[in-house]
Amino acid sequence: MEPPRISFVNALSLIRNAWLVWSTPPLAPGRIPEHLLDLRRHWDYCYSRNEEARGATHEL
Repeated sequence: MEPPRISFVNALSLIRNAWLVWSTPPLAPGRIPEHLLDLRRHWDYCYSRNEEARGATHEL
C-alpha cells in the first residue's frame, strides 16, 4: 500500500504546528499533548479518505 501523500501547504502546516508545540511550555503536565491528538485526527482523516477511495463500505 502506498503511503498517503500530503500537499506542500499541509506539510508546512504540520511543521509550523510542531514548532509551536516545541516552542511553548506545557500548560497542564498530566494532559495528553494537543499535537498528539491532532496527529491522530489527521491520520484518521487520511485513513478514512483512503478507504473511501478504495470503495470500502464497512463501518468502524
